[in-house]
Amino acid sequence: CPQRISVEKNGPAEVRRGQTVIYSVTAHNPTSHHKSNMLIVDKLQAGLSFRPNASDPACTQQGNEVDCGPFELPAYSSKSFDIGFRVNEQKACNSSVTNIVDLLEGFTDIAWDITSTHVTCAECSDGQDNDGDGAIDYPADFSCQSDDDDNESTPLSQCQDSIDNDQDGLVDYPADPG
Repeated sequence: CPQRISVEKNGPAEVRRGQTVIYSVTAHNPTSHHKSNMLIVDKLQAGLSFRPNASDPACTQQGNEVDCGPFELPAYSSKSFDIGFRVNEQKACNSSVTNIVDLLEGFTDIAWDITSTHVTCAECSDGQDNDGDGAIDYPADFSCQSDDDDNESTPLSQCQDSIDNDQDGLVDYPADPG
């Protein structure tokens, strides 16, 4: 089987919504031929924003894609680029970012790779009542200090803390109505 030029894209398995994910993209040339005018093209997916400050300087946004290059790919060599994207707040929790990268020689697509990253959310912004108190997420849930808070169960309000705070012999809601 003849050796072929390839591209490989790697990134984390998970990223939290609102955070930046950095993918490493590597073009490989296992052949004896020097390649010129190579270009990596990463298409922007819904819910992602390109982050130039988290990316290789050779990578720039061109419309709805990020281009890295052009670059030379000498025989028996590899060239890597880091490309950073912010996962927007509107991206659904427990969804995934499926990201495709193409390697072009001139205007010809010669290789591609795909990777998927699972999008997670902090407890206080995941749309769930994680602590079972009837309140969902920040600011409705007293225990949430912000939507980035990852603990929906502490601190507890006086109506959740298992203490008879008003010393009426009743402990916590709903047993203690006030």
